[in-house]
Parts: sequence; structure tokens; C-alpha cells
Amino acid sequence: MIFLEATIKETLRTLPPSPTASRRLTQSVVVDDILYRKGWTLIAEPRIAHIIPEYFEQPDKFEPERFLPERGEGKMYEFIPFGGGVHACLGAQMAMLVSKVFVSHLLQMFDWQLMGEPKFVQFPIKRIKDNYQIEIKSIAGNRE
Repeated sequence: MIFLEATIKETLRTLPPSPTASRRLTQSVVVDDILYRKGWTLIAEPRIAHIIPEYFEQPDKFEPERFLPERGEGKMYEFIPFGGGVHACLGAQMAMLVSKVFVSHLLQMFDWQLMGEPKFVQFPIKRIKDNYQIEIKSIAGNRE
């Protein structure tokens, strides 16, 4: 289950469930000599944080191993598919649990064959450009 969790996290790193998060400033603040005034709404995009090479080595590469315990990437504030701090998604742990159960079940029930390489569009959110086909076959002994 460790590699499955790492794969789900890598999927969330490359395709966060929410493309943006916004917060209204309760007080003015200066960051890097720029004044952000009280009342302004700031918008953050998790996907941008997830492609910073200082946090994630080779960020354009899909590499679940980066989330294995021995690698230690994505341990702190840089991995934010569900937001962070006091405003983090309350259902994040439940979503991870349900994802692991669901994917485990699908992998036990079916053989999966990718039909070529997907092409992605980056804006407004990362998604597959055109229809993408996956061949799915029931594993012998399971209901079809």
C-alpha cells in the first residue's frame, strides 16, 4: 500500500483536485517588498508549488517514488493538493483512504492497457487534450 499511496500523491501533485485556493487578507502584509493590503483576495495555485524544482526534483516527470519515505519529498508545506493550514480540506485523509480502497479494488478486478501516450493541455487546468483510450478487461474469475 505504500507505493499505491505514493502513486496517488504523485497524481495529486500533477493534477490537484482544486486548481486554485483563495484567501482574503485580514491585515496588510509585505512580502518581498510588495505590499498586499488588508481586504485583498490572494489566489494560490497548488500546481505551481508542485513544479518548483527546489521542492520536487524533476517536477515534469511523473515519479511516485518521490513520495516514498526514503526520498522524503513533499513532506512539508510544498505538497498542498488539499490546501494547507487551518483552511486545509477536512476530508483530505478520507479522500486518500477512499482512493486507496477504490484503486486497489479496480486493480484486483481488471487488467488495464493504455492505448498510446496522452497529450496534455495546461490551461486553465491540466487535462488530457483529446479523447484518450484505455482498454479494460475483467480478470478471469471475476464477474464481467
